[in-house]
Amino acid sequence: MQELVIIGAGYAGLAAFAAATQAGQSPILIAKDFGGSRFFSGAFDVLDPAFQLGSFQVSQTPSTKELLSQFIRVHPQHLYAKFGAADFDFVNRAKEFCSFYHLPAVFEDNMIACFGSSGKAKWSAGAMAGQGLRQSELAEIKKVVLVNVSALTDYPAGLIAKNLKKQFNDVTVLTVDLGALNATAPLAHVNQLMDAGDLFEKLCGALAGVAGSNAVIMMPPILGVRSFQKHHQELRERFSAKTLELLSVLPSISGERAHQFILKKLAEFPKRFVQQEILSVECADNVFNLKLSDQQIEAKKVILATGKFVGGGVRREGRFFETLFDLPLIDAQQVPVKGKTMIQLSHARAEQNQDFMGVGVNWEQSPSALQPCGHVLGGFDFAREKCGFGISLISAHKSLN
Repeated sequence: MQELVIIGAGYAGLAAFAAATQAGQSPILIAKDFGGSRFFSGAFDVLDPAFQLGSFQVSQTPSTKELLSQFIRVHPQHLYAKFGAADFDFVNRAKEFCSFYHLPAVFEDNMIACFGSSGKAKWSAGAMAGQGLRQSELAEIKKVVLVNVSALTDYPAGLIAKNLKKQFNDVTVLTVDLGALNATAPLAHVNQLMDAGDLFEKLCGALAGVAGSNAVIMMPPILGVRSFQKHHQELRERFSAKTLELLSVLPSISGERAHQFILKKLAEFPKRFVQQEILSVECADNVFNLKLSDQQIEAKKVILATGKFVGGGVRREGRFFETLFDLPLIDAQQVPVKGKTMIQLSHARAEQNQDFMGVGVNWEQSPSALQPCGHVLGGFDFAREKCGFGISLISAHKSLN
C-alpha cells in the first residue's frame, strides 16, 4: 500500500513529486508522458503584468509578489485568491523546484524579461538560463545584434527587429548562413547540428567584429539541446556580450532542454517513477486501486495532475468528462461544446463572464482522498492570464496539505 500516488508528469505533477520528496515522503509518480510541459516556452509563467497593469515601463515592473497581491485585490474570484497566492513564496518555491530537477534557471524577486518569437517583450517570474534578462541587465544594454536564420520562418527577423526597437535604440540584424536545414523541422535540425558541434564555429565566425561590450546577442533557440549552456558561456567569453535566445515555438526546444534534466533526476527513483498508462481506477473505502498494463498499485491518497489536455479531454453526451475517475466538469454545460476543444471551451467561458471560471473538474463528486493539482482545476484561464506554471506550482503544494 502506497501512501501517495501522483498521476501526471506535467509541471504540476512534477512539482508535487518534488515537494513531497523534499518533505521526506516517498510518492509514486505515474505518467504516460510529460503532458503540457512539452510545450514549455522557456519562461516560467506566473502572471502576465500587462494583463493586470496594461502599459508599463521596464523600471516600473513590480516584483512577482507585488503583482500577485495587486491582481488578487482586483480579482478575488480567481483561483490564485482561493489558494492564498499573495502569501505564497513563488520565487523561492520555484527555485526549490528547479534545484530538485537541476534545471538551469534564472529567478529574481522582480520579474524577468523574455522575448517571444515576434520580438515582443514578455515578463515572467523566471526563465531557463539564456532565455531571460534581469532588469539590471536590460539597463546596461546599448546594442542588440539579432541573429537571423532565414530557414527559421517562425522567427521573422523584420518583425522581431521592429518590436525590439521599441525597447532598444540600436538593433542590428545579422543574417547567418548555417547551411541546408531540414525543411520540415529546421529548428530541431539546427539544434541537432549544434549539439554535434558542426555549426557553432560558423556562428562565431559570423559574429566576429559585430558584437561587443554593452551588447546582447539575440537569436532563436538554436544553441543546442544538450550543449546550450556551454555555447552561451563561450559566446559571452569570446565577444564580451550578453546572449539571449528567444522563447521557443513548437516543437519546443526549451521543453526538450528541460526534460533532459528532469529525466536524469527521475532516473534516481527507478521504483517511484512509473511511465505507463493507467487502464482503470477503482476506489473503495478511500483506498485507490490503479490498474496498469503490468501491475496494480494501491494508494491511500491520489493527486490528480492530468491537465486540461487529458484530464478534460473526453466529450460524451454533449459534455466533457475527466477521463480516469469519470468526474464531470464545472461550467461545461453552460457553453456549447460542439467542435470545441477543452482549451477553447475554457477560454470562451472566461471571456464570456470575465469571472475566471475556466472549465475544470467538479471535485464535489470526488473521493476525499483524491486531490486536484494543476490544470484540471477551474477558476482561471492560463492562456489569458499567462499563469500556467504558477497555478501548477501553488496547487502542487496545496494538494500535499
